[in-house]
Amino acid sequence: MSYVIIGNGPAAIAACEGIRKYDKDREIIIISKEDQYAYGRPLITYQIAGIVKKEDMYLRRPEFYKENNIKVLLGKEAISIDSKSKTVKISDGSSIGYHKLLIASGGTPFVPPTYKEYLTKENVMTFIKWADMEKLESIIDTIENVLIIGGGLIGIKAAEALVMRGKNVYIAELSKRVLPTVIDDYGSYYFHKELEKNNVGLFLEDTVDSFKIKKNRVEKAVLKSGNTINIDAVIIAIGVKPEISFIDKEIKTNVGIIVDDMMKTSVSDIYAAGDVTECYDIVYGSKRLGPIWVSASEQGRIAGYNMAGANITYRGRLLMNSISFMKTNLTSYGIINPELEYTNVEVFEYKRDDLDIYRRINVVNNRVVGAVFINSIYRKGIITRFMIEGLPFDKYKELLLSPNIGFINFEKEYRVKEINSITGYKKARIV
Repeated sequence: MSYVIIGNGPAAIAACEGIRKYDKDREIIIISKEDQYAYGRPLITYQIAGIVKKEDMYLRRPEFYKENNIKVLLGKEAISIDSKSKTVKISDGSSIGYHKLLIASGGTPFVPPTYKEYLTKENVMTFIKWADMEKLESIIDTIENVLIIGGGLIGIKAAEALVMRGKNVYIAELSKRVLPTVIDDYGSYYFHKELEKNNVGLFLEDTVDSFKIKKNRVEKAVLKSGNTINIDAVIIAIGVKPEISFIDKEIKTNVGIIVDDMMKTSVSDIYAAGDVTECYDIVYGSKRLGPIWVSASEQGRIAGYNMAGANITYRGRLLMNSISFMKTNLTSYGIINPELEYTNVEVFEYKRDDLDIYRRINVVNNRVVGAVFINSIYRKGIITRFMIEGLPFDKYKELLLSPNIGFINFEKEYRVKEINSITGYKKARIV
């Protein structure tokens, strides 16, 4: 029997490469619900904007699959898993037996029941899949006014693509600010300013109450606030949830699939990786969801190693989000609003409104547990090292807040230790 992977994103590709490090021969079968080879979903923004070509969105070239004995079943959906017979039933009625199985099915758009019926309309879509991209692309030249429901990561990137195409964009967001899960109150000011600068209409603490339909198209949106917007298209960008609708009931889940530090599920020979999993979070010290590209790849690779017989553990994930809207850039780490979970939070900030620079570091018991950097994204590795290792914040407070942070600014003893840990060379000379 083959290695079988459900899903076709970065976790799946990394798993294939991990398997091939230890097992060069056994066939790998990927079951892909989409009819495209693995591609970079973040690039949808730039394809719609006209910056990236479709052929440049793929994560690997076709020869990768052939050279690595990988069979990809495109447009086939896994509909159930039978862990006793070690088979996966797929949408065409057939079943595939597996030697080891990886669930890397990622996330699916969260669409409230009140909105689901509208997805059949010609001008309503989500914004995370190839089919969404093609649906929007098919009408892009005929539309002017677009409403985005949701001001999170997906909604902001959809807005950027449409602004770059010269469209009039409106965002309806239930929270009092955009990017509510990845930025603090003050940091959101910079994004609000950039959105308004680009004529994006913001309807905060608001959402759609109803749509007006004509000839299978949405023409108007009536908001809870009573505002009515004339629109040519709607993008539903409320969020993403793990795609676990098909999994065996024996597989332990919470919101996502629970995995151990080898990416094993509760069922023998079944692994999971990527956005579908709840795995150990370094800062929180518990298992949580964390839909991040880099983490998905790392988890997939480790799952692949272990599926092929290795014994390699995953150190855990550090939540990190990076997003831009036009000229405003954000990187945030860890716990963004720690005051919701801790009573002894200290917040340290550096602001340069004249340069649109903002740095915030959240500290609990002298440990960095979160950070927000706007237009000041330097030396990300240093911040992540502090969070992962729990290094004392007070010793480097001014340095970490400075936008000019650099490795050279740390004391010689620390730099020697770090260089030696990377190179293994015990006589590194650092001045």
